[in-house]
Amino acid sequence: MMFGMGPLLLLMQVVPGAFVGYTSDKMIQMATKICPECGRKFTCDGDNDCWCEQVQVLKKDMIRIMERYTDCLCPDCLSEYETK
Repeated sequence: MMFGMGPLLLLMQVVPGAFVGYTSDKMIQMATKICPECGRKFTCDGDNDCWCEQVQVLKKDMIRIMERYTDCLCPDCLSEYETK
């Protein structure tokens, strides 16, 4: 089973200091996050069609990501898990 990371965003924490809030159905504002793998800054559009929704990751890899990290990965680091 493959799926994009978008639905996972609500389960993950936002970097402290980022100005983000959620309503019951949408994200209020875009966030700047810091990748827990490489330390680079990147933007997260959350429920506003974030770039990560286009990244296809196998379920086993998504579980591994969720076990290892407490927040979203940047585009470069997430691409390491992408199914081609």
